Amino acid sequence: MGYLEFILGRPVSFKVAERTSPQQVADRLRAQVRSRWWPFHFEKVVGRIGDERLSIEWHASALNSNMAPRLTGRLVSSSGDTRFDGRFGAPMFLRFFLVLWVCFDLMFMTAMLSDHPFQQGAPWFLIPFLLVHLLAPFGITAISMVGANTVCQRLIDFVIATGSGQSTG
Repeated sequence: MGYLEFILGRPVSFKVAERTSPQQVADRLRAQVRSRWWPFHFEKVVGRIGDERLSIEWHASALNSNMAPRLTGRLVSSSGDTRFDGRFGAPMFLRFFLVLWVCFDLMFMTAMLSDHPFQQGAPWFLIPFLLVHLLAPFGITAISMVGANTVCQRLIDFVIATGSGQSTG
């Protein structure tokens, strides 16, 4: 999974269960998935399950992480079967964080390096610091990408197993 694909989200589509309505699949998932708003999780899968929409993430530890990759999308009925259509990738919080950080840094760099009447010269010694600071959010995002393909497959397996009524052990 590439960096841009992770940020924008990879399209994901798969069959969840045969001869089962999206509502039944959502009910099965709702029984297994805990809310992500609780600060400590001992479940591996947390998220939010609506009637036909879901947003879930895989937690490897007990601490809540707002930067964990998420599987989001809709459960749709297709010829009596239930399919999932959605995306896997960075959560919206991480996207906003990345955009705001970069915009703030660009504005700060422009203000620091521009000549105006109150400044006698540009502080060129700050350029390396500002460049590192500008690249930091991309590094943070890259860290949250670690193992993204494995997490995606685990979440897909969880949705299929739970949605079809199999044991998720």
